Amino acid sequence: MQKLKLSAREIALTAIFAALSWIVSEFVPGIPIIGASGSSISFDASLAPIYGVIIGPYLGFLAAVIGGLAAAGNLFTILTSFCTGISAFVAGMLTTRRVGKKIYGWIFSVAAIAILLVGWYSTDVGRAAPFYPIPHITGLLLVLIARGWIATKILEEKAEEKPVKKLKTEYMAWGTICLLIGATCYFAYMDLANLSSLEILAILPFL
Repeated sequence: MQKLKLSAREIALTAIFAALSWIVSEFVPGIPIIGASGSSISFDASLAPIYGVIIGPYLGFLAAVIGGLAAAGNLFTILTSFCTGISAFVAGMLTTRRVGKKIYGWIFSVAAIAILLVGWYSTDVGRAAPFYPIPHITGLLLVLIARGWIATKILEEKAEEKPVKKLKTEYMAWGTICLLIGATCYFAYMDLANLSSLEILAILPFL
């Protein structure tokens, strides 16, 4: 059995994308969901497919789920964290030529979307709102039409690319460290917003 090997670059990018998902989910206001009071769609949902394209379907899924779970505050947000992971997986499989030697990546994308659609229409809520997943059905049709075209084009572009200087992993690591330091400082001083102007002026020399 072949062991899974991860490069330092893949590990660093997974950590960075997970942190980015947490920041976007935690601090960027989402789009309110009509009919679900207090719930919203995070903008992280639009970033997750990019993770899958850049670092692949598996690591993209992992980064999106970790970031979503870190920012989750209730059962609904915990469950929707896996939705962003699935979108990263679907996008990553679309850009993967083959999984193994025989199965095309786009087949996994079709299977994931189809399972979600079947799950939706198998519930009472899904049957009561049959037009809600129209964007998902449209996406499924587009995948069936394109099939392996996207992965093929990406492979052709990679083959034609000229060698470029690789981004050093040390820079990514330092970026992650600075991100964590910034988050720590934010939580340490977030109570300043509740202080009056005179109180802030009094403590500024000690910051």
